[in-house]
Amino acid sequence: TNSVGCDSIITIDLTVLEQKVNNIDASICEGQTFTLLDISESTAGTYSTIIPASNGCDSLITVELSVGQIVFVELEKSICEGDSYTIYDINENQSGVYETTVFSGGACDTFVSLTLTVNPHTTYFSEEVICEGDNFILDGIDASENGIYESTITNANGCDSLITIELIVIQKTNTIINETFCEGDAFDFHGMILDTPGNYETTLTSQSGCDSLITLELEMELIPRATVYKTICEGEEYTYGNITATESGLYETTINNTNSCDSIITLELTVNQPADGIEL
Repeated sequence: TNSVGCDSIITIDLTVLEQKVNNIDASICEGQTFTLLDISESTAGTYSTIIPASNGCDSLITVELSVGQIVFVELEKSICEGDSYTIYDINENQSGVYETTVFSGGACDTFVSLTLTVNPHTTYFSEEVICEGDNFILDGIDASENGIYESTITNANGCDSLITIELIVIQKTNTIINETFCEGDAFDFHGMILDTPGNYETTLTSQSGCDSLITLELEMELIPRATVYKTICEGEEYTYGNITATESGLYETTINNTNSCDSIITLELTVNQPADGIEL
């Protein structure tokens, strides 16, 4: 009803504007801050803000914020003296702790901490003695003559170890011995009881531990022998050396000689009986 009391028909042409809703997935790294319009956040969560529109319909912005953690990588590496170790932008050849940051596109940075140990090369020297005819064997060294020999092996740390051996070869010795024994006796030659002249050999161990060949040239000296003839009368006594006899017979005794074999003396004793008398 209008002001004069008559009906007034009003026609409305209504337009409904759509409200815009924007959903945003965003991510930041630990320690960083996400900023958008009036949103300023550093923790994960869902955040919203409204942007007023000129047509009267506001726009709703929803941010789904995720916070990624920074990656810390700790490495322990060992290298040998003279070598170097390289990872990312680290290239070192001395023991120590080294750090670097690995930037990743879109993801959080990775912090790398490297503990580097440089192991030295080791050396070993030894003077070794062997006997002639033997071989010295050690870690790649196989030698039988005088000289200095070297070999490289890997030690417990995985690095080279230089082994130096000064080898001394002791020659075998040959000794000739001349000995004499008396007839009827025996000669003891390092446990061998010999009663016949000839050449004999045995092998002994010297002070150095090597074999020593001993050659014995053995000769036999004949015993000097003599016979003493003696006559006595019945009732008499005859003494010669350690022999004391009163009867006819053969007696033996030994006389010691200083520089030769003992002499065997045979005494042939004759005892004469007294006569019956003399007829004139």
